[in-house]
Amino acid sequence: VASVAGQSSEHVLDDPHGTGELSQLDTSATPKLLIEEPESPPLAQTVDREQPDLVACWLLQTELGEGLFVGLAMDTGSEFLDGVSLCESQLALFREAGILPGQTLRSLDALHLAAAVPIGVDLVLTYDETHDKSARQLGLRVFSHA
Repeated sequence: VASVAGQSSEHVLDDPHGTGELSQLDTSATPKLLIEEPESPPLAQTVDREQPDLVACWLLQTELGEGLFVGLAMDTGSEFLDGVSLCESQLALFREAGILPGQTLRSLDALHLAAAVPIGVDLVLTYDETHDKSARQLGLRVFSHA
């Protein structure tokens, strides 16, 4: 599998779910599927209609565990992640994340995007402008219904 940096990097999906298209969840989209927010209905409708395989890197598990989503019980986050394929990455992911386009791309967002490219993500689900712009620069389709 080709990596962001153009060298081979092994990425493994853990127990893929869904019907085919891979849609990556980032930290800005995940709470909209867990907590009722103004942007929740369009995202939930898209996910329900498309039935994608939801994927993320293990970083999402960390972010859920850190309580970044106010008002979310820990067991709710864990149950949600049961329906998300979490991809494992080689150490090269950190190097690849550092060379992604976008001067204002934050390091955690860069890690999410660096994980998305080699596994062939079809769609990135994000509500973050910088993440959106960088994903598009990488040639990825983006769902961002702000």
